[in-house]
Amino acid sequence: MLSMAFPDEFLTMIWAGAAIKYGHVDKGLAQFQIAPPELIEGLKKPAALNFWTLETLVNEYLTTPTRLNSQRVHVLNCKDLNNLGGLHNRIMELENADDSIFLSQNHVLSGMARIAQRQFSWQRDNWNRTSLFRSTMLFHFPEAEEHFRAKHGISMGDFSRVGLLAYSHLKAYPAIALNVDAKPVGLSDETRDAAFTILSETVLSARKEATSMRAAHPYVAYKPSRLREKPCLISKDGRRIFAPIPELVMERYTRGLYYDLVDGGGRLNDKLGKNFENYCVTLLRGSLERITVHPETIYKKGQQRTPDIRLMCGEEVRVVIECKAKKAPFLAKFGEMDAVLKSAGLDELANGVMQIWRYFADARCGDIQDAGPTHENALGMVLTLDSWADMSREMREEIMRRARVRAAEKLPHAIDEDFRAVLIKYVDDLEIVLDTCTDDSFLSALDKGAADDLADWHLSSLHDQVPGRSAVEKPFPFQAEWPEVMSWWEDWLRDIRPKFAKPGSRDS
Repeated sequence: MLSMAFPDEFLTMIWAGAAIKYGHVDKGLAQFQIAPPELIEGLKKPAALNFWTLETLVNEYLTTPTRLNSQRVHVLNCKDLNNLGGLHNRIMELENADDSIFLSQNHVLSGMARIAQRQFSWQRDNWNRTSLFRSTMLFHFPEAEEHFRAKHGISMGDFSRVGLLAYSHLKAYPAIALNVDAKPVGLSDETRDAAFTILSETVLSARKEATSMRAAHPYVAYKPSRLREKPCLISKDGRRIFAPIPELVMERYTRGLYYDLVDGGGRLNDKLGKNFENYCVTLLRGSLERITVHPETIYKKGQQRTPDIRLMCGEEVRVVIECKAKKAPFLAKFGEMDAVLKSAGLDELANGVMQIWRYFADARCGDIQDAGPTHENALGMVLTLDSWADMSREMREEIMRRARVRAAEKLPHAIDEDFRAVLIKYVDDLEIVLDTCTDDSFLSALDKGAADDLADWHLSSLHDQVPGRSAVEKPFPFQAEWPEVMSWWEDWLRDIRPKFAKPGSRDS
């Protein structure tokens, strides 16, 4: 079926499926000429269409050789809703068959970890104000700006502005004109063209890249997605770009900026790591009330640093946090478990665990002057920017094994009480908890996660099981920092608002 679909029509069909999934049923159905009522009702059900399956469908389409001919014989009718449902179901059947093969050779928990990596980001509200703020605070810094501009001929701020405009349009329509006039909102044709070059490519280029990047991976559900780097595809006539899944456009100009900086070397990586630490400090300070948040300090005459963050209840250290901004390689998330457990990237997380144990040992020995007493229930947390060990017992156990090996070599003064429980959690998960927690419910969720049988649960799932959640909506944690960090946004709004606001109104 995939080999018999014309690109523009196929991409429009996928966009319509995503619109239905978003709840924009009328917009989605407007793209179909054949839509049986019973099928419409079925597709409205929460489990009927999956974003991750739609993304896989596009990638499988790109890697399937076309069999179309000039007579348009046996062309897939992408205006028929039955064909969308049929393709979606066929992909799911193929995925289920792959899973059966995988589970015959691996533990069921290994399969659960891969499912979590693939699906949970779609099930969370990742495309929001916090995501926009985080990506700006992490990636928009002078060295990165210089690297980005040299690479693309456009500033990060302008790329984000064009990306936001394109995303807003593509949520409502399947395509946007490549020559759309953005000058009314202060963006030149040259800026627009440079941004669209980052966001899009021809179908021919996408076919070549997708085929190359997916060839070495055996399971259809767990292959790299070309849409993560190029979420838009140029139409056959070269006049429009399609975004089959619009949320991936926003993904590209937020956390997807990683693709533009990954080749920038250690200087950019070090700065990114520091920015992530600062982000986590700001997030925690803006979300907790009585718990105080303390960044790293130097001790032993500058020879050692404390972990990145310490959370204190009164005078006592309650939680010690080490932040890790390194991105997980694809195989660490979706590869066979043997390959996952050999990933060199786990060394950095293991080192983070050891650094937390070193802190507890040095604090007990009195080597850290401003440490304060350690709470009897104190624990550690390695907080990651990427979803390294999301629901993966095997990966967590390998990280802890490597940490113990390092500790045996480098922490000869440590005793049993210093080897406290260390959670390995993903910052997206932490943000969800901090949005609704009280100080007490937050600590209760962490304490639950310290138990070995619950260590692989999402922190948000643990938090759902504890009492004392906030009874009122909590304020946005970055309200004070927003104007400075988001200057590319605020300055833009200030410039364009007078052109669109009605006289005497406060329309934004």
